[in-house]
Parts: sequence; structure tokens; C-alpha cells
Amino acid sequence: MRRTAIMLLTLLISTGARAYLVAEALGLDELAAEAELIVKARAVACRPVADPWFEKLPGFEARACDLEIISVIKGKPGSKSIAFHHYARSPGDIIASYMPQHYALEHGRSYIVFARAAGEPGIFRQLWKSHRSKEDQGLLLAADGEAVREKDLEAIYWRELTGLLGHAQRADVLYALDQLDRMSGGSYEALETYERARVLERVAPLLEAEDREVAAGAIRVLGSRNPYLADDFATGWLATVGQGDIQGFAAWDLNKRYLGGELYWKELAAYADGDGPAANRALAIRALGLARKPALADRVLAWAGAPEPAVRASAAVLLADYPSEAAALRIRKLAQDEDARVRLAAAWAVGFGRFAGLLPVLEKLIYDPEPRVQAAAALSLLSFSAKQSGPALRAHLAHPQFRPLFVNALAREDARPYLSDLAQIVRQRREPLMWWGGRIPWCISWDLLYKHVQSRSAEAWRAGELDPILDALESPIAADVGHGFWSSSEPQALYALYLQKGRKDRARAFRQACRKSKTFDMEYFFDLVDAHPDHYGHR
Repeated sequence: MRRTAIMLLTLLISTGARAYLVAEALGLDELAAEAELIVKARAVACRPVADPWFEKLPGFEARACDLEIISVIKGKPGSKSIAFHHYARSPGDIIASYMPQHYALEHGRSYIVFARAAGEPGIFRQLWKSHRSKEDQGLLLAADGEAVREKDLEAIYWRELTGLLGHAQRADVLYALDQLDRMSGGSYEALETYERARVLERVAPLLEAEDREVAAGAIRVLGSRNPYLADDFATGWLATVGQGDIQGFAAWDLNKRYLGGELYWKELAAYADGDGPAANRALAIRALGLARKPALADRVLAWAGAPEPAVRASAAVLLADYPSEAAALRIRKLAQDEDARVRLAAAWAVGFGRFAGLLPVLEKLIYDPEPRVQAAAALSLLSFSAKQSGPALRAHLAHPQFRPLFVNALAREDARPYLSDLAQIVRQRREPLMWWGGRIPWCISWDLLYKHVQSRSAEAWRAGELDPILDALESPIAADVGHGFWSSSEPQALYALYLQKGRKDRARAFRQACRKSKTFDMEYFFDLVDAHPDHYGHR
């Protein structure tokens, strides 16, 4: 069981009730190959439709949208208008466990539409039933109702999206910013339709937009999803740059360049120095993450003393890029700030910048009145190697929230001093209230105990001195559903270990206990072990 922030070509989307696989986004050429018809068309009217191709799904319905064709890009529509059948959200706030490919077409707006023939003249359907990692593929909002002049989709899309950037409607501009960002490598989809520098050049002037939301959208694109830009990125970044014990997160690409900050650092810094909204100025500071321009060092220290907490918090994070005695002193001061957001950012900065000399600051912050600050401090502390953080972790093993995490981090180096602690963690199976995700703590404890008993001598196994640990390793089998073993691998590996170590008595009793469990039917897996006990183990 892992709660991960992992980027995959095939994604697993969770919607509460269940999760489902999602295919990767397609490039424009691949998208065009999937379509029998590509048109620029104006939406005239949309209505529910009975089309057996569309399955009935909670929260969604099939609709037919009448489209007046402006230009044909590929295929033969057969007439000047067509009916486009697609999924759409049904009226009402229905919570659905699965989201199909669906669209929302607005009366009078123009779109680039990708479709397949439905088998009847003048009727076309969306390309597929299930959405891809870029959820809106197959439909693009157009800038206007003019005929297409460009010859290829890349040029067509560029004209429409850059045209939307000039619209007065905020929603249109934000839509275009998002599309251009995602199609130039700015998101998790591996789409590089446009060169990043070309997109940034068109986006940068919007820093001067009067609409604060538009300016914020431009800042986010310029920030290029650098690891400082959003709070949600902090855990994965600490797991990447640290040498400690933060498990269950994919590593960031340390060689990636964040061009927005590199190319437009002067513009972003000028915005941060300006009189715009504090939230936007704070965002501009974060957009400078990993730009590491020496000329910014003094300005970051100045921003860290700004009157607005949001600005101070962003500056605290950015201080990680400019390590110095002055930066360390400022972080120490920000860790005592009256605003919890600033203290939280200071905790992250210690880990981001690898300020080992500030570990005592984290030791204080793990008892901060604000639970989110406690979590940030614990996370930052755990990002340091056990050699660096060990004294602090041992000093606070009794922490009411983070004890399991601290024990696991120490036991990775040598489990022997912590066997009883690990066993207790496995039996209790608790998580910190403000836990950040990743590998579940008690599962890590289980692995550490298993590795320990696996390494012990046959004499220790025969003497029974390992039995208390083995009892703990077996304890999840009796737990309620959702709190016990998280797969068949662990009980199978434990059963195999019993046979490998000559404890057939223990193997029989464990197998019998598993038969009574409502969580798994393990007989098949145990039979596999009986045939070849030495083929099974646990990593």
C-alpha cells in the first residue's frame, strides 16, 4: 500500500470509491490518426440523446451537439452541419467513482473537434469512452469563428490558443495558458508540441495584466512547475534532495531546467518588488525556484522581511537556493514568525537547502502549536541522513505523532535497538494525523522486522527467542479489513521463511490463522510455497 506522488506514462486515477487506469496523453499527430473527422465548428444546440454506444454512468449523460462546420481539417462530414455525440456531466452534484471522456460545449462558441463516424449519415462520436491523462483531448476551444488558414494541426492550435490569450474573458485566457503550458512540457504529460521558450515568450507579457487571476496564471506557467511552486511538491522534493527516510515518492529529475525562472527572473523579481497583490508577489518569488541567480540573493533576504506573511513564506522557501550565514540566520528568525505559514516554509527551507546546522530549529518546530508546521518540520528532519539527524530523532522518539517515522528512520541503520518499538508499531498500525503520505509507516516497520529475523541464525530460531517478533509479524492477519496485510506477498513470504528456517510448527499455525481471516484466501499462495519454499522471500 503506497500513497505516492508518482508520474507514470499510464496513470492510476483515484476518485474515492475506486481507482482506474488512464492512458497517456497523445501528441497532435497521434490524436489526428485516431480521428476520422477533424473540423472547426460552431456549437448551435446540445441536448440529451439515446445512443447505445454510451454506457449509463452515474453523473454523466450522452448528449448530441449540433455543429455548424466552419472548416474541414480531415475527413468528410457529408454536410455543412453534423451531430456530435459525446459524454457530458449530467445536472446535479452527483459524486461519481469513474469519469469518462466528456466535454462541455457552449452555445455559440467554436471548437476544433476530433470525431469518428457513428455509422449514420451526419452523426459522429467522440474518439473514445475513457479519458486520457490530459482529460480534454479531442476538443479544443477556438479563439474565433473564422475559417482555418493553417495547413497543420500544430499551427492551427497555436493560432487558436495565442488568439485566446488576447481575449477579455478571464476564463478564455486561463484556458489558453493551461493548454500552452501542458503542451510544452509544463505538466506531467510528456507533451512537447511547442518549444518551451516559445510559449514562455508569449506568456511573459501577461505579467502586466490588470486581471490578478490572469497575472497569477502567467506566473504559474513561468514557474514551470518547479518544486517550490506549490506546497504539494514539497514532500517529493525533500525525498529527492535528501539522504534520509522518506519512502514512497518518485524522484524529481534533478537535471531538469526550469526555463521560466532562468529566462524571466528579472521580470518575476520586478513583479515581486511591485505593488501587486501579495498572493501574486509571493507566487512570483516561488516561480524563481532553482533559478539560482546570484544577483537575487540580497533581494530574497529583503523579501523575507516583507510585511505580508505570504511573501515572507515564499522568500523563506527561496532562501534554500542561496545558502549563506545570512540566509541561515534569517531562516532561524522566520521559524519564530507569528504566522504559521511562515514557520512552515522555514521548516521546508531547512531541508530544501540542506541546512544541517539548523536541525535544532526543526526539533523545536515538531512541537509547534500548528499541526501542519509540526509535519513540515518532521518531514524536513527525516530528509537528512541518520548520521546527521540521528541525535535529534533519538531525543524525540516519544513524539506523540511522529514516533513510528522516527523509529523507522533509525532502525534502517540497525534494527536491533528498536525491535520492541518496531513490533509495537506493527501491532498498533497507526499513522500520524498530519502524515504526508508515502509508504505506510507500519508496513516499513514490518519489513524491517522481517529483514531482521531473516538474518538470524538457525540456533536463534530454534531457541524461540524470535517468537515475540514473529508474533508481531503475524498480527496483521487478525486485523479488520483495511488494517491488515496489504497484499498476499507478505504472508506468503512469512510462511516461506518459517519453512526455510525449519519452523514447520509455526508455518502450520500461521496457515490455520490465515484460513480464519476474512481478508485474503491464501491457500493458493501457500501451496506455491510448499512446492518450492526456497523460491519465495520478501524484499
